[in-house]
Amino acid sequence: KFKIFSQVGLGLQLLSPPRSLKFFVNSVSNFTGLGFSVSSLVVNPLAWLNELERTIGRVVVTELECSDINVANKGTAKVFLKSTQDIRDELDDFVLNREHRLNKVKCKLESNEYSGVFELRGNGTVRISKLPENIFFPLLRETLEIVFALEN
Repeated sequence: KFKIFSQVGLGLQLLSPPRSLKFFVNSVSNFTGLGFSVSSLVVNPLAWLNELERTIGRVVVTELECSDINVANKGTAKVFLKSTQDIRDELDDFVLNREHRLNKVKCKLESNEYSGVFELRGNGTVRISKLPENIFFPLLRETLEIVFALEN
């Protein structure tokens, strides 16, 4: 299932996509007669969250997943931090200014209007639970475009 939108250029939102998009991309390419490719998106989930918080207000970060943490130039580590309270400040203490990649941020939103959980990933994917898709997805898409433009 997918939606096509055109806010800045032409976009495609895939809902519950399969692990591999090759069949889908080939089918769309054959159907439209247009050649196109899909490339990987890389974005900092915390930068994305910061941009999103400008619109929805402060959220509680309950989970963080990091990888490629440099360990004494001998290897890398992966870590998963989880808490019932906001854990984003503890990330810097934990990785000790080592180079790392933030893969996932899981957040809890509690406001007068909405209550639910969402997850932002470094590849631009999102998972939401108990939040209105018709309101939340456009906000996620808009803030992702802003952050992606700033980072690239």
